[in-house]
Amino acid sequence: MGRHKLGARLVTVLAVYGGLAAAGPPAAAQPEDQPPGDRVREPRELLRAYPFEQGRLRSRAGASPADAARRVTPAQAPVPGEDGDGGWPVALLVVLGMATALLLLGVAGRRVVRAGSGGGAEGGTTPEPAPPPPARAPSDSGRPSRPAAERPKHGYAVANQKGGVGKTTISLTLGAAAARRGRRVLLVDLDPQASATTVVGAHVEDGPTLADVLVGGSCSLEEAVVPTRWGLDLVPSEPALRAADTGIPADDDAALARELETVGDYDLVLIDCPPSLGMLTMGALNAVARTLVVVEPTYLALQAMDELLDTLRRIADQQNPSLELAGVVINRLEPISEHKRSVAELESIFGERVWEPHIPKRAVLQDAMRQGVPPQDLPTHYAGEVAELFDSLVERLERRTPA
Repeated sequence: MGRHKLGARLVTVLAVYGGLAAAGPPAAAQPEDQPPGDRVREPRELLRAYPFEQGRLRSRAGASPADAARRVTPAQAPVPGEDGDGGWPVALLVVLGMATALLLLGVAGRRVVRAGSGGGAEGGTTPEPAPPPPARAPSDSGRPSRPAAERPKHGYAVANQKGGVGKTTISLTLGAAAARRGRRVLLVDLDPQASATTVVGAHVEDGPTLADVLVGGSCSLEEAVVPTRWGLDLVPSEPALRAADTGIPADDDAALARELETVGDYDLVLIDCPPSLGMLTMGALNAVARTLVVVEPTYLALQAMDELLDTLRRIADQQNPSLELAGVVINRLEPISEHKRSVAELESIFGERVWEPHIPKRAVLQDAMRQGVPPQDLPTHYAGEVAELFDSLVERLERRTPA
């Protein structure tokens, strides 16, 4: 009995599919209990029945109660209108009108305040703008700066605001080499760290220092000069000199220049500047005619050159027209690609002002600083090499310094 029913159903299904295949593709599968008029229609028919209006599909006919509950009513619309969108131009005009009114009120109020605070000018006119500040502020002490004058050509400021490049080593060894050639050399230790003073073994407890000259004002620069076993004379320093780099006393940038005029007749004056571009370095650049820049051939050291060169140009333009860049001494050179590139870059920028020979990285220089003796006197075969290198630099210096 069950087999007969199953066979009858199979025959019915085959007949139905056979009829559909002959009649073409079906519109849609309809449930048995669905009326013929509620068949599922194609998308084209739906688009014709429910056209888009203002970006929204309108579907009112045939909507279910749930769809009707989800639809926004006119009372919930932001502005009145049939579909909730017809009133947006009105709202936009209202907002623009309010913004324009506020802007006009602000302009009118500012004019009233400006007219009322005319600063005592006649007719309530706006006072003239203040003139721009001078290029260089006057000294707080009221003392004028040293007039622009020709600085002596035998004075050199050994400078670089980057620390650790070997300024003190170059200053001391160069001064010792010049003294061995019979030159009278004065080294001014302008660094509050007092590295040069420590290396040569000067006893600051026994006499005045540069701090007494520039900060205390209790003595002249000539009174602070002491001889050393390096063959050169020294103006020693001490940490108290930091007060002069912070504006105590007032910023008299010509003080060092005036004090150098009190010292004796020297063939060469070297000023070992601190690793900064503060007031002490500014005073040194204002006191001499030439600057000797010591630099390591590294990327960071070359980056620091820009600020130093800008400072040199500013000092030459505003305070010391005789100031010039005498040369660049390359220190601690190693045979590596980075150093070779840096040397090539320096030579392309400064040309002949890059002094030769370059100073290679040698342990004998650091040993000499540690032992407090000139590197030319150490019992090592590198001492002769160092002596020849610095003799060549002194010859270069003598060609630029008048006898």
